[in-house]
Amino acid sequence: MEPFSQWPQALQRRWLVNLAICALFPLAGLAAWLALDDLFLFALSLLLSLAVLVRSLLFYRAAASRAYETVEGVCIGLRRQPLREQQTVRLLTAHGLEHTLTLDKRTRLLIGNQYRFYFQKAGFAGAEPLPEPLRPRDQFLGMEDLGPYRADRAPDSGGRQENPEDTGQGGERPL
Repeated sequence: MEPFSQWPQALQRRWLVNLAICALFPLAGLAAWLALDDLFLFALSLLLSLAVLVRSLLFYRAAASRAYETVEGVCIGLRRQPLREQQTVRLLTAHGLEHTLTLDKRTRLLIGNQYRFYFQKAGFAGAEPLPEPLRPRDQFLGMEDLGPYRADRAPDSGGRQENPEDTGQGGERPL
């Protein structure tokens, strides 16, 4: 298990938001119960909070055991699918491979920016990997916007640039 401080920032942020939501649902239900004397709404908020807590624990298990895969590259194309809540994203990696991802339509992306996407590994929950159309939508764990693409920052180096003087390889640095 990997400690929380060593998780990628996108996964840390998502887990903390889930925990905050888990804490706010019962508070909102309690306020409704006290203000409106509505015990049913309070019970629903507790059930919803319990569901978010279970989901947060599963997320924690996946992130802490590094049961996720990353896809990193430059966004070279976006296509919103009409009448669907999805968009198709085309990424180009540093190795020249092109990946096509299907994400929620509300995920904001810009063509020309570098992104790192985190996905839960297929079959992590103990099930057989499913065909793409049947996969659950919650395999997407998070994303990081690494900023506009620059030639001196390769997508798989995480934005770090090697100094030619340090490597003993001389030569010009890319612009």
